[in-house]
Amino acid sequence: DRLARLGFPSKAFDPAALSQTGDEEARLLLRCLAVAGFAAGNIMLFSVSVWAGGDMGEE
Repeated sequence: DRLARLGFPSKAFDPAALSQTGDEEARLLLRCLAVAGFAAGNIMLFSVSVWAGGDMGEE
């Protein structure tokens, strides 16, 4: 009751609900990591071409 008066509602701990929420969050984080890795790989490919002189043309 004291928590509710302070503005922090509480509810009983349910391990099953925690496990389900954790799985959904892990799936989302894995998807975000995959997108970030894909983007980083593409940036590295662009930087290799610049470093190797692929943008210089014929001289």
